[in-house]
Amino acid sequence: MGPDPSFHRRAAALFADALDQADPEAFLDGACDDDALRAEVRELLDAHATAGDALTPPEAGGLADALVGRGVGPWQVDAVLGEGGMGAVYRAHRVDGAYRREVALKMLQPGVPGAAVLRRFLAERDVLARLEHPGIARLYDAGVDAEGRPFLAMELVPGAQITAWAETASVEDRLDVFVQVCDAVAFAHQNLVVHRDLKPSNLLVTEGGGRPRAVVLDFGIAKLLDAPDAETTRTGAGPLTPAYAAPEQVRGESVTTATDVYALGVVLYELLSGRRPYDVTGASPTELERTLMTQPARPSAVVAERAHARRLRGDLDTVVLKAMAAEPERRYPTASALADDLRRHLAGEPVAARLPTTRYRVTRFVRRHRVGVGVAAAAVALLAVVVAAYTLRLRAERDRAEARFAIAREAARAMIYDVHDAVAGLPGATPARAVLVDRAQAYLDELSAQAADDPALRIDLAGAYRRVGDVEGSPISNNLGRTADARASYLRGLGLIRGLPPDLPDSLAAAAASTEGQLWKGLGVVVAHTATPDSALAHLRRAIDAYARAVRLAPDDLDHRVDLAAGHVNLGDYLGHPYFPNAERPDAALVQYARARALIESVPEPERSLYALRIDGITYEREGNLHRSRGDLDAAVAPLRRSNELRQLIAARPDADADAIRDAGIGTEALGLLAIERGRFGEAERSLLAAQTVYQRLADADPKSANARQTLAFGHLNLARLYGDPDGPDLGRPAEARRHAAEGARIFRALAEADPDNDRLQSLADDAETTRDRIR
Repeated sequence: MGPDPSFHRRAAALFADALDQADPEAFLDGACDDDALRAEVRELLDAHATAGDALTPPEAGGLADALVGRGVGPWQVDAVLGEGGMGAVYRAHRVDGAYRREVALKMLQPGVPGAAVLRRFLAERDVLARLEHPGIARLYDAGVDAEGRPFLAMELVPGAQITAWAETASVEDRLDVFVQVCDAVAFAHQNLVVHRDLKPSNLLVTEGGGRPRAVVLDFGIAKLLDAPDAETTRTGAGPLTPAYAAPEQVRGESVTTATDVYALGVVLYELLSGRRPYDVTGASPTELERTLMTQPARPSAVVAERAHARRLRGDLDTVVLKAMAAEPERRYPTASALADDLRRHLAGEPVAARLPTTRYRVTRFVRRHRVGVGVAAAAVALLAVVVAAYTLRLRAERDRAEARFAIAREAARAMIYDVHDAVAGLPGATPARAVLVDRAQAYLDELSAQAADDPALRIDLAGAYRRVGDVEGSPISNNLGRTADARASYLRGLGLIRGLPPDLPDSLAAAAASTEGQLWKGLGVVVAHTATPDSALAHLRRAIDAYARAVRLAPDDLDHRVDLAAGHVNLGDYLGHPYFPNAERPDAALVQYARARALIESVPEPERSLYALRIDGITYEREGNLHRSRGDLDAAVAPLRRSNELRQLIAARPDADADAIRDAGIGTEALGLLAIERGRFGEAERSLLAAQTVYQRLADADPKSANARQTLAFGHLNLARLYGDPDGPDLGRPAEARRHAAEGARIFRALAEADPDNDRLQSLADDAETTRDRIR
């Protein structure tokens, strides 16, 4: 018989730890005094050094094949996609009936996980949970199977490696897809994650849904599984791929976001020219570093086809070489800066990588307006003749028609934006808002028939549909409780935005993106309450993407930044906050709230609007209540106190509206609920009664608002639980408990009956009646 299983487990653990060391031999000298064990580990290290690609198709009968057909948590393994020395990737599908989905399931091999490997695996899970972006393969699930092996269920991306896809794509399409890659990498950098191994095998392009979509894979997963591909080497800084490694990475220096920018430059070089900038096959670390410190040939110089070389010459040569600069400080400072320069190139604008000479800028202008410049002289001469003949006769008629149109349009805009927004925050304004927006909508419907090709008018009309939807049935604002109508209005607005031309001026494009974000947010919130939180998350992520686009297009407009912060709060609510129908992912919710706060803090304090301050207060309250609901009372104290301080200050301002006053009540109520958990019942009663006074006043002033009545109902139920919940504090005041419980149940049932499409209200009504019935 061979060595016992514990021998192999100890060897696997030592092997995994040795891989983390700059000098594995020195590590083994101090960590292993068993000759047989050391020989086993040495054999594993030798095999690892000559291992093939971690994701090449495995040979039949390998260790990974044993899991095919078996269950791993809620997943069933269907096939092996790839296998390496330490782990494997499988195609799997969901089998517990919760929903249908195919995933790429990543697992460690049986018996492999040493402490270091397991730590890296769990760290990778936490990193991926934070990287929620359409350009990054998503983490859907993580857990441990019946035999104690951790697994990650990732998005299964059907696509081709970016360089293979590019073989039949135009230069413009290649750049468009590469910009998507840069945006995804920039998002990771904003979340303090550096990829460290960007290369074509980790960049896939999928053609589903029309426009090609780039997806970045394996944020650390190749390193995590410790089965580097055939081009991967280990240095003192860890595993790297020589053909895409930056000079500082080869030297074993600190890896930063600049390292990823360099790798992006190499990928772009290969994407545009069809070849790599250097041939480093078999190079030693010293030779590799020496090679990378020399500037490669320009991409246009290595392309045989003359037309293609001309397309790359100039801007694209300069952009690629700047990204690949040997010194990190000479590269683009961020992946976003690289993407922005490529966007400028695609738009025919001067790129930042080139010196802004007058000749260069004029050349760019001429290229952008080639047709106009080419016919300008002839057009001027012709127009002089034509205009002279018709100007006098047409000017009066045109001016009268345009004046009538402008007056009607401004009247509609004033009703939708100025008058509506002025009364929206007033108590009792819900019916008035409905009339205003419906009347303005009728005007805009008529106007749109006369100006279907007017982008600004289409954006106005889309904004009107958003406001109509909010008044009709947005569950998080004062509304009439008609969620089905709200959903239809949001979809109509989105249809108008999708019909806009792609070449709008930045200011108009920013307005369109902001309106699009508001429409996706409204749709996502309604879907979360009428369908499932999971189905709403995609809409809420689209809202964030649209808000972020508005920020890029109009960086000086601070409201766009606050909109983006609010978008992150909305996504966090439906990811994992107990006050909302949610996907039970509280850690992911906390990440979204942190992003929202960072955005608010990026706005200088003197320039923070009432809206920005409200979002800041909401963010603190969400974090605090989430900590409280999870039993972490110490972590809940500071954010709830800060939220209440902010909200009371805002409510005391002369420009405070009904929403701000309601927020102040919620801030007080949150401290009351925390006091219950801490056993401070007198303090809890004072806070809950103060909040209820605010809620009652707002509901009395605006009885048509479903949101105001829902907030009041929650207040009644909180008091009922304080006074007489058999499983709670039960202060021994059953009559008061029954009164509050009955009133809360009555309000929720009336709301549910008025809005039968709102599953959330049906559930709240049932829960409220259960609370009422159990208090005796």
